[in-house]
Amino acid sequence: MKKLIGIIFFVLLNGSLIFAQISSDSLNYLFPHKNNLLSSRFDKLLNTSILNSNVMYRYTQDDWETWIDYKFNSTIISSTAKNIKDEQNLNWSAAYRFFDNLQAGVLIRNISYSDDRQLAFNQASVFNSLAYFRFIPIDKLNLNSYAGYSKNTQVNEEDTGILYGIEGSLNQFKSGSFNLTSSLVFQNEDISPRKNTIRILNFNNKNFFENYFTNIITGEFSEKRKDFYFAAEPGVLEAFNVANNIQSRTERNYAIGDRMLFDSPQSDWSFALDGKVSRRDIDRETRYVRPTNITTSSFDTKIEELKLDFNGMAAYGNSWTNNLFKLNLTEREENHIAKDIPNTNRIIFEEKKRIENQKSNRSQLITLSYAGEYYLSGTDILQISAFHRKLKYDTPSEENYDDRDELLSIARIAYNKQLNPFLNLFANLEGSLNQISYLFSERSSNNNKNRAIKLSAGGRYSGKNFTSANSAEVSANYTTYDFENLIPTLNSFSFRQYAFKDSSVIKLTKRTAAEAIGYIKLSEQGDFNWDEFSGKPARFLEEIYLEPKLKYVWNFLNLGVGLRYFTLSTFNYDENNIKYIVSRYKSIGPIVELKIIYGDSLYVNLFGYYEFIEDEANLKRERANMNLEVNWNI
Repeated sequence: MKKLIGIIFFVLLNGSLIFAQISSDSLNYLFPHKNNLLSSRFDKLLNTSILNSNVMYRYTQDDWETWIDYKFNSTIISSTAKNIKDEQNLNWSAAYRFFDNLQAGVLIRNISYSDDRQLAFNQASVFNSLAYFRFIPIDKLNLNSYAGYSKNTQVNEEDTGILYGIEGSLNQFKSGSFNLTSSLVFQNEDISPRKNTIRILNFNNKNFFENYFTNIITGEFSEKRKDFYFAAEPGVLEAFNVANNIQSRTERNYAIGDRMLFDSPQSDWSFALDGKVSRRDIDRETRYVRPTNITTSSFDTKIEELKLDFNGMAAYGNSWTNNLFKLNLTEREENHIAKDIPNTNRIIFEEKKRIENQKSNRSQLITLSYAGEYYLSGTDILQISAFHRKLKYDTPSEENYDDRDELLSIARIAYNKQLNPFLNLFANLEGSLNQISYLFSERSSNNNKNRAIKLSAGGRYSGKNFTSANSAEVSANYTTYDFENLIPTLNSFSFRQYAFKDSSVIKLTKRTAAEAIGYIKLSEQGDFNWDEFSGKPARFLEEIYLEPKLKYVWNFLNLGVGLRYFTLSTFNYDENNIKYIVSRYKSIGPIVELKIIYGDSLYVNLFGYYEFIEDEANLKRERANMNLEVNWNI
């Protein structure tokens, strides 16, 4: 059980133990990948086609090394007008190792983005040609320095210049009871008239104490500046003779945190406590501003955010139970500030300050959760979980009426029974309550409560030649407004649903099997009165899906052919609560599935189906849908 608790804590804490890594904008990919891979995935569903392809290849001989990493993503949407969006990223490097701790090389990087829609920002590209040195002065310490040529294109503006920087990483450097990990990035891209910069410094220091206590101190600083082009206003065009203005966006992040862990193999308890203080500043600055004809949009803005986090976790486990308790507290303050322009109209600036002040806000969030498993016997397991969250959201501006309190409570209990080696049964009951209360009358018409309850049961039978998994579920969802009696346009409503799902496989021969999956969903929507717990149905949905297939397996080949059937019928109700059909969507057609799994080197998955579509007006259409995925470890 101690091992299980350790796994739980690792999963829960791993994401937060690792502080921000080196930015993807930097050149941290100077550390080449280890696997050679060719992968491609194509999806066509409805009127959207998506292609994602990736090639990674590395070749070494003696002290020479070369590698390439190419990614291409394309999305095509066919509607009244066809839209094509492409993204590609190419990185190529060649390097020579002079000594075990010194390597020099060249790097070519090309990134491009294009979208044929008429957008303000629909084309961009970056090209870098660099020389770099990789140096390992001591064990665990890596240093990369680089410099070269950069060409950056945005909205038909092409800027060129130099790109240079240095990166460093210290990986688990041990000294006594300390274990230090740190990373550093310094990068400048001088492409006049624009400039992009990156500054990052992170550290993570673990200190191991006696009695199985661990203390982790983390710190982070990052500053990223990006300059963007945007269409210049007519006044700016006339005054400065530029077709595109430039806006600089600088984001700074500061954070420091501390975490204390206790995990002893001699105790059934494990604990984790951590706190973090972080600050984020976002500063926008426009290059060309005409002091005359000033409007509120002429002023730049700044955002300052301060955040406090506290988290506590405790786990208890032994031979008959496993339990996890969590407490999270977060307090955040966000201020929006208008930046002044000297010698401009004070009335317009005060109006901009008022607009920005309306966006400022403060929030307090607390969450409590529990999850537990109880092993009643060797064949009986009881699972209990609960979650509660409270959000308090305040705005300092007297013109912002978005102040509110939100409550969310969820509880679940599940029972699993292993009747015999072939049959497993389960039952599940869960419910939730979500309440939103606005504090001011201007928004209080949106005050509502949402109550939901769901009961499900099912089982799984696994025999020698027959396997079947079935489940049945009933659920009800009720949304009620606090002031619907005063506001005629507000109506409380309900949503009820019954669903049955089945998945069965019959083994016919050593290599063939018959498989069928399907479900039926019956849903009802309507007006509802919570006080009388009565309602009037308004809409009924009937959804049926069936997919029988014949499958053949031989060595590394898996082939399936079958039929796909889907219907969705919509009904309304008349004044006598008698339902009548409004719409009907029917789709039927062949389905094909092909899988090739050749060890760890090749994986191919082809899935497609052809639809013959018919609706309530007897209009007929045809459509093909396909998914193809290929992964080849070269």
